[in-house]
Amino acid sequence: MNHSCYPKLGNEKQIYYYKCAYSRCNYVAAREKKSHELITNILGIDATLSFDSLPLLVKKVESEIPESLYKEKYVCLSGAVNYNKENSSFIAGEILKKYKNHKLVYLVGSPSGMNNEEPDVIESLKKFMPELIIHDAKSFTEWLSVIKNSVVLISGRYHYSIAAMCFGTPTVCFSSNTPKLDEINKMFNLPGCVRTHDEFTKALNEIDNLTWQPLS
Repeated sequence: MNHSCYPKLGNEKQIYYYKCAYSRCNYVAAREKKSHELITNILGIDATLSFDSLPLLVKKVESEIPESLYKEKYVCLSGAVNYNKENSSFIAGEILKKYKNHKLVYLVGSPSGMNNEEPDVIESLKKFMPELIIHDAKSFTEWLSVIKNSVVLISGRYHYSIAAMCFGTPTVCFSSNTPKLDEINKMFNLPGCVRTHDEFTKALNEIDNLTWQPLS
């Protein structure tokens, strides 16, 4: 199993459930250090510190990734599991201020289809960014292309952020419902997730001053 592990530590039933699941695995690979510590120290299961498998898939299909699907420069957006729609006005305002002459592309696309919360997030952003393009990627390589060729990815989704890391795409991460995004950012000395308006503004202001290297 390749996994990020964040059970509720005060919930004995949940801890027991995790222990049972992991104990039936032949091999456990923890995606980040904090997960590794929880699996080995709290659950008492042998685990190897590893990483997510997405970079291996990206490497496999790298030659098949299309060139940019947009002629103009663009910002790539997505939501987050715990995205707060009340922040959409502020987020849109800051993006429009910094990226005045860019297209705005909201990327969706997964084997299971659009996430349940996605339509509400999109609607809340379109109120303030009526030009927002909804790009529903129909293939893995199309999805990768949109992230790879964007000027910046602004997202709270785990695999979107890892895909951006693969290409060295500048990224602003919203915090998620577990610390896993923060943990992978630490692993690669990338900026932490943003949780407040001030942190979001600061991240946008500083993004051009950082060096963004693709994963090797």
